[in-house]
Amino acid sequence: MAIIALKEMEEAAVQSGQFAQEDADRLHEKLDRAAGATYSKGSGERFYAHIATFPKFEYITPEEASRDKEIHQDPVSIHQERLTRKYDAAGIQEFQERLDFNLVRVGKTLRRGRRRKRETHAGTAGATILIKPVGKESAKAGLSPWVASPEGKTRELTEDEALLLRRKTPRRRRRHLW
Repeated sequence: MAIIALKEMEEAAVQSGQFAQEDADRLHEKLDRAAGATYSKGSGERFYAHIATFPKFEYITPEEASRDKEIHQDPVSIHQERLTRKYDAAGIQEFQERLDFNLVRVGKTLRRGRRRKRETHAGTAGATILIKPVGKESAKAGLSPWVASPEGKTRELTEDEALLLRRKTPRRRRRHLW
């Protein structure tokens, strides 16, 4: 996904006339030679979710063992594959969301500068305040955050404000079972 985004940015730069396509191709070839890039094979690295299991011993006779040589997939390995796919999908989705934010595809009205060293002054006219309900009662009532203005009016969050709030909210990290 990141490579596709970089290619889109490169095409936009070529179309706007910042540099020529031949220059881009020359730079790609130079980087490939310097890195010794080979595209024929990948790293082979893959993540598998490991599930703690206990051995399940069964007594079988030698006749049964010789009769049935097929290896059947046990339910634990099926569950392990599902977990692996779930973790992979969650990681890809998180990466895509962060990439979209970093490339200013979403949250276009948000400022992306460095953090301020001191709080900004609200001014004499007052400032809008973000109200974020907390507690179990607010969750049961289905209350969502809203914005209150000094005039006493309230409104729902805009799409960009909701995005910023979602990015600022601490998330539980995925715990991989090793």
